[in-house]
Amino acid sequence: MPNAVTATWFISFNQVKSSDPSAAELLEFMSFLEPKAIPRSILPTLTSEEEMDFSIGTLCGYGFLSRRDKGDIFDMHSLVQLSTRVWIEGAQKTQQVIATATQHIEECFPSDEYTNRGTWREYLPHALEILKREESKDLSERYSLLSKVGDCVLADGRAKESVTFFQDVCVWNESNCDEEHPSRLASQHELARAYQFNGQIKQAVELLEHVVAVEERTLDEEHPSRLASQHELAGAYQSNGQTKQAVELLEHVVAVRERTLDEEHPDRLASQHELARVYQSNRQIKQAVELLEHIVAVKERTLDEEHPDRLASQHELARAYQFNGQIKQAVELLEHVVAVKERTLDEEHPDRLASQHVLARAYQFNGQIKQAVELLEHVVAVEERTLDEEHPSRLASQHELARVYQSNGQIKQAVELLEHVVAVKERTLDEEHPSRLASQHELARAYQFNGQIKQAVELLEHVVAVEERTLDEEHPDRLASQRTLQDMKQSIEGGSP
Repeated sequence: MPNAVTATWFISFNQVKSSDPSAAELLEFMSFLEPKAIPRSILPTLTSEEEMDFSIGTLCGYGFLSRRDKGDIFDMHSLVQLSTRVWIEGAQKTQQVIATATQHIEECFPSDEYTNRGTWREYLPHALEILKREESKDLSERYSLLSKVGDCVLADGRAKESVTFFQDVCVWNESNCDEEHPSRLASQHELARAYQFNGQIKQAVELLEHVVAVEERTLDEEHPSRLASQHELAGAYQSNGQTKQAVELLEHVVAVRERTLDEEHPDRLASQHELARVYQSNRQIKQAVELLEHIVAVKERTLDEEHPDRLASQHELARAYQFNGQIKQAVELLEHVVAVKERTLDEEHPDRLASQHVLARAYQFNGQIKQAVELLEHVVAVEERTLDEEHPSRLASQHELARVYQSNGQIKQAVELLEHVVAVKERTLDEEHPSRLASQHELARAYQFNGQIKQAVELLEHVVAVEERTLDEEHPDRLASQRTLQDMKQSIEGGSP
């Protein structure tokens, strides 16, 4: 920056500091925020609203700030920001100002509750800007703010960023807190949650097993933190194909919460919701439908139409209806959920994509094959652009699109896509993982339809062998694979593909 420009700004800064010290303090604070769209509500409070109005007026009068549409959102020119930082550095106040700013933003930054969404989205760019500063790396408030930011970006579907933030928090807590310290355990819990959303299931399971082990040793059975971690671990078990462990753990959590919490309590409803999801994976469909109908009834009575928790349970109930053969109810409910999410969430948001995925499956079962293909091709295109190749959600959508391609007679596309999915799952999942077996089963069917009978039989014989070793004799997946293999062999003997 030219010295003449700097000198001119410095003269103005000194005039403001002399005539209105509060305005100078506000300017120092704002110089370490994102310079665009600074909300008045994020600023440190002065002794009165009148003083705040006067000091903001001073800064606008000197041209340091510009007000948007006579409202309470302000912009700072980048040259003003840079000059102010140079001025602060010259006064040897950088460390002090950044510490004060970090502490203030940590205090005013909201939780990730749905009702706070507008506020935290407005504050987020400014929190991220202050978190870039190395000068705050030894402040405990920095890591408290990182935790809040991590929760909020995760709620907005930005799992990779959330993982990065919580990893930093965990490193800090592991260096400064004992193994049993609540803050250390809480940050490990949140990192594991972010791992799950980011498709890092094994890391999530490993970390949550540690957290649960410590909390079961140190906290009472009814302690909310212990129950929350057990709930989270059960969800990770389900994602990792450990369905029996998930059912057992969630039934315990639900029993405790039903004994200790009101019917409408969010934690009680959340664990009932998760148990219903696991029941579906365990083919306990009637129990899942019954539990989800209760949950949805409570949430429709207590939450707004756009509330994520209400939509999540409606989504899950629609899935259960589908598994229960109630296809029309599933389609109707999912079309409602997708319409709301398309109105309220970004195109790349995982929750929006998940409901579009499930609606496409419902369309397929309802005979609406063209709609299913179109919707799944959209979902897969977005996920291939935004998720890693090994992410479970991306693989699940590719698997589902391949199934729909088969129904639509696009056999070559189905084979090609399933070969890719199976290759990734064989590289990343255990041999006994239900998701890996399901895709191998589906690829064998596609091989059969494509006339590749030898490959189909060989692959399905492997699937059947694993399922006979790991699943109960009457498990639906085992029976389905045995039946498909038998049909293939009969078709070979009969001379037809």
